Amino acid sequence: ILGFSKLICVDRVTKAISDSRENWHWLEKQGLIPGGSRLLNFHLGDARVLANGIIAPRSVEAVVSEGYLGEPMGRVTVAEIHKRVEELLALYHQSFEEFRKILRPGGRVAMTFPVFLLDRHKYYLPITHLIAKLGFKPLLALPANARKSGVLEVSERGSVLYGREDQKVWREVFVWRME
Repeated sequence: ILGFSKLICVDRVTKAISDSRENWHWLEKQGLIPGGSRLLNFHLGDARVLANGIIAPRSVEAVVSEGYLGEPMGRVTVAEIHKRVEELLALYHQSFEEFRKILRPGGRVAMTFPVFLLDRHKYYLPITHLIAKLGFKPLLALPANARKSGVLEVSERGSVLYGREDQKVWREVFVWRME
């Protein structure tokens, strides 16, 4: 898949692993990926401790993750958004510290971060400088011609945004390269 010969699926939720296996088998049945689960290994684990026995150091070319968006939000307030942002900053920072351990030099991370919406204002995670300090460089998530298409929204940070107007949390897609 995407030119990689071995894939590793890690999640800390058993149902997510089960759903991923089901999706993988569906893709095989559709003929969209080569048959045989030898290409994919599933692990119950936490992104903050990948290098502790789940994945060998410097053995991964790319990490692709739809990051955790936080617990479902009831009534959204600015105070609740700030609380959620602080909680998620620690999670993502620790995750990127682990990615740095398992990625080969030049390895990439494609990941989503939550963007919280309140009164038509977008609240982004202030994480990019922390990730850069770990030795990652942001790459453009979309080629220039796709950014001009008007179909996808590109943020002022160069990331891709997607979500529906009625959602409280959108997703922001970044691609990073480890230097």
